[in-house]
Amino acid sequence: QDSLMDLRWWICPDGFAASSSAPIRELEPTLQIYSDANLSGGGAHNSRGEFQQRKWSEEELQSNPHINLLEIRAAKESLTLAWPGDRVRINIDSRTAAAYIRKQGGTLSPELSAEACELWKIAVSRNITILSPTWLSTKDNVMADFLSRHSLRQWECQLSRPTFLNILATFQVTPTLDC
Repeated sequence: QDSLMDLRWWICPDGFAASSSAPIRELEPTLQIYSDANLSGGGAHNSRGEFQQRKWSEEELQSNPHINLLEIRAAKESLTLAWPGDRVRINIDSRTAAAYIRKQGGTLSPELSAEACELWKIAVSRNITILSPTWLSTKDNVMADFLSRHSLRQWECQLSRPTFLNILATFQVTPTLDC
């Protein structure tokens, strides 16, 4: 009888639906962040085309941190790529790190829990909404993996000559160089 009464409450128009104020489905993200870490550094990029990277300091590596701690730290630092008011989905290639972030901590590792809680504190202080993180395989996280492994102090880019000439022809311009 008690179970039937509970079930009726869930389906009754003045039961669950009347007392719930939040949607059951999650909101759409306004920003996707892809982060990665390894034993030398962390890196991330977002759906706006911005990126960040950093090498871990000797002090950070002295305690021989677990890779999942570094993954959460890289995700935490990737929040610099978000703006106040953003709804952020963090894409990360560590299931453990994703679980600690999603659950705002955990019970098995105090270090991972503290790092995940710090991520949430930063998000709240910057008015950033963290949506459930998504795990993706390392092969699908190529750019973040590259940023975590390589130090890009300077980017050098150039257009191919045919592309440059095509742009000039399309816009009918003739650039001049003033020395």
